[in-house]
Order: sequence, then structure tokens, then C-alpha cells
Amino acid sequence: MRILLITLISAFLSYDSFAQKSSFSEPDVSFKKRVERLINISDTSNTDLLVVINEKGSQFTITDIINNALIYDSLPIYSDTKGKYKKLDDTAVSQLLHFTFDSTHKRQILNIEDIIIEEDWSIDEQTNQGKRNYIWFQLCHSKDKKHENLIPLFTIKAQDFLKLCSKYQVYYGNDKISLSSYFENRYFKSRIIGTRTVEIKYKGYDWERLED
Repeated sequence: MRILLITLISAFLSYDSFAQKSSFSEPDVSFKKRVERLINISDTSNTDLLVVINEKGSQFTITDIINNALIYDSLPIYSDTKGKYKKLDDTAVSQLLHFTFDSTHKRQILNIEDIIIEEDWSIDEQTNQGKRNYIWFQLCHSKDKKHENLIPLFTIKAQDFLKLCSKYQVYYGNDKISLSSYFENRYFKSRIIGTRTVEIKYKGYDWERLED
């Protein structure tokens, strides 16, 4: 009996020592979540996005400003194949413009009707508050009225898209604000359509990506 008791105590102490060395308490582990957020431009709460104006007061749609940026400013855009992004070359951009814009009659063929924002969420180590960082903006054409079957037309890095938006304004209530402020302050109505863990960090280590 005494030998059995000693064996049990020894086994417990060995397990406890192993657990302390091999496990992490909750504050030692940080996760970064990728959230996909869908904005339906035609939603009554998002009608501010239907009319975009420049400093001269000229009116545009979001499709207009993207196409103009592609034509005149060489805005970098990317293709999206199962979450892997590749920058389009000039030939691919020209083909895309031909697909979305009738240069002869100077009119849009396909309009942007939905925007998918990919954003990363993590916990700030200093404040323990949630921290959000926009990563990608996907500008989509909707093939149905339910906005479930979407065609991504333009995939743009968030920093490039927001820089472009800073040149334009929208009406928000009785005020005019920059289009970039509209997105950064989340004045739009949206719904989350997907979420996944993309990075993990243990205390004392750098962030480790869980996807390419």
C-alpha cells in the first residue's frame, strides 16, 4: 500500500512538472483572426456610397473612381484564387477594364454592388483591447438580388484603396466626409460572412502565419 501511494505521488508530481513546462496560460497565447465583412451598397443604410464627389463637386460611383484610378493612376490590383493574391500585370488590367467598362461609349458594363472587407483582429498587448486592421478590399458585382453569388472585380490592398478614397467625399447625414473616413469609422452597415485564424503568437515569439 505504501509503495502504491509513493508511486501515485511520484506520477502526479511528474505530470504536474510536465504540464508547467509544456502548456501555456491564456495570456501567453495570442490569436489573429481574419474576418470577411460584406457591405451591400444598395442597402438603405449604405445609400451614402451611391454618390461619391470630388473636390469640385463632380459626382461619381465607386466603379467610376476605381476605373479612373486604373486608367490614370496605375492603381495596383490583384487576382484572388482561393485566398492567394497575385498582382495583375498591365495586360490583365486592360482585359479587366474591357470586361467592366465600354470605352467607346464611356459607360460602365458591370457595376460594383458589394464590397468585401478582409480585416484582421487581435488583442493589443499593451491595452488588452481588440485591435482591427483592414487588409484587403474586394469590390464585387452581384449576380443575384440576394447578393449571395458575387463576382470579385477588383481586389485591392486596403492601404491603396483608402489612399484613393481620401481624394473623394460622401454625404453622411448633413455633413460631407472623406470616403476613407467613412470606411475607417465604419459608418456602413455590414454582415460577417466568414472568419478564420490566420496567425498565432506565443509569449516571447513573433507572429507565426498559419497560411501562405
